[in-house]
Order: sequence, then structure tokens, then C-alpha cells
Amino acid sequence: MQQCFLGINVAMSFNGLRLEYALDGSSNYIAWKDRMEAVLDDNGLKDFIEADVPKPTDAVQVDAWQKKTAKCRRILLEGVKDHIVSILHGKASPYLMWKALIDIFQSKSDQGSWNSRINSETSNVRRETVCPSISRSSLSAEMSWEVWG
Repeated sequence: MQQCFLGINVAMSFNGLRLEYALDGSSNYIAWKDRMEAVLDDNGLKDFIEADVPKPTDAVQVDAWQKKTAKCRRILLEGVKDHIVSILHGKASPYLMWKALIDIFQSKSDQGSWNSRINSETSNVRRETVCPSISRSSLSAEMSWEVWG
């Protein structure tokens, strides 16, 4: 997302992740996940999405743990579009938030890329099976001639 400030386009970002890269669904999940992991790693928070980090028993460490947990939750919430926030609502930890997103979008994203790969490969096989001697460029030139000729 870009905003205009004093005639200058400014890319909005938080903690190193540009808002235009916010998770919108399975279509941008893989790219979002890679970027989000990098942002969390830069902020020393990646441990909070890799496992449920237990609350320490030492009173001195509890304050630091609470601040890190809150920051990680905020980064995750700010890194998704509004319609995704409801998926994260009520999750007790950043790890459970992350897991919820993986459970919903990881398989859909993988399935989508797998389906497009299969469709691409099967269309090439069909073309080569029907007319193996015709190249793609000559076929498209011939089709153009039939349409416009």
C-alpha cells in the first residue's frame, strides 16, 4: 500500500514487512510466509512461531516473555488482511496463530501450485500427442491466419 505524503509516494511498512504483502489467502501464502519468517527472525521472535514458548517461572523473565509474545502477535495480526484476522482471533499464542494459518493456507497453496503444474504439463502432452511435428510458434501463426485471413 502506498500513501502520498507531501507529494511523495511512501510505501507503508511495519517491522520490515510492507503492508502490500499482507496475507490475502492461499494465492500469496508462500511468499507471505517467507517474508513473515524473515521479519520475525529479524526481531528475534521466530522461536515463538516454531513452538509454543512456555511462560517462564522467573518473575524477571516473565516481563520480557510477555513483551515478545505481544510483539509477535502484533506482527502476525498486522501482516494479514482484515478478512484473515478472524482466523487468528482467540488463539492463545503466536504459535497457535501461526499453526492456524499453516493448517488453512499451506495445503491450499501447495494444491494450487500442484494443479497449475499438472495442467501445464498435460496441455503440453496433449499438444505433442495430437501434432508432434507442429511447433508451438507455427501452430499459433497458423491459428492467427485462420482467424484473420
